[in-house]
Amino acid sequence: MRATEARPIIATLRQLHRSIAIVLVLFITIIGLTGSFLQGVLAVYGEPGPGGIYPAAAAMPAALAALHHVVLQIHTGFISGIAGAYYGVICGLGLFFFSISGLWMYLELYRGRARLGRRTLFWATNAGADAAMRSLHRWFTVGLVLFTTFISFTGFSLDFDFVRNNQIPGGNSGGPPPGPRGPPPSGAAWHELNFTIHKLDFLGTAGHVLGIFIGLGLATMAISGFWMYLAMLGRRAKAGQKRLFW
Repeated sequence: MRATEARPIIATLRQLHRSIAIVLVLFITIIGLTGSFLQGVLAVYGEPGPGGIYPAAAAMPAALAALHHVVLQIHTGFISGIAGAYYGVICGLGLFFFSISGLWMYLELYRGRARLGRRTLFWATNAGADAAMRSLHRWFTVGLVLFTTFISFTGFSLDFDFVRNNQIPGGNSGGPPPGPRGPPPSGAAWHELNFTIHKLDFLGTAGHVLGIFIGLGLATMAISGFWMYLAMLGRRAKAGQKRLFW
């Protein structure tokens, strides 16, 4: 695809990326921070066994156990019932789109720089009040794109199971006790596979430690992206263009 042919596509991707991000920024930030906390608990205390009891439960303070329960309900969205599963589906699709569109836009920038002989994968933006945030946003996007793509897809798949069955763990339909993500009535094997990938269980403790940084990175991308949007909004307002979406 020639550069002139790609420009309309990139322009559309930028517009969609920016517009959807404005709507989901708060939710993505919360998902990232709560996910980082939950991965930290898994790294320290291990995977909960039958009845939701952690192997190192004796060492877990009661206050931490209570906080873990609340954070878990917020991360899954189950704190708001079945509506939380719908919210999870939307956020999963949104994050998946951010990952793909962000990578596409990065590659377009990289190709432009490569034509000028600049072939470094990571570079700093020096111009503009939001230069640091632009650099940070781009670095985290490139570094975490593989993980955010898999995590967003598996998160979407997990929540779609609950939407499809109109049931969440511990719901009125007689599901299992509240937990991270109890399997729905059907498709349990697919659900468990997605759950294992989503939590990075296949990497063991190292995966949970990695998950801490992925969650923090996700929150950083959301906050830096919103900062960039506000900077653009301010520049447009000074020029008399005051629309929130453009």
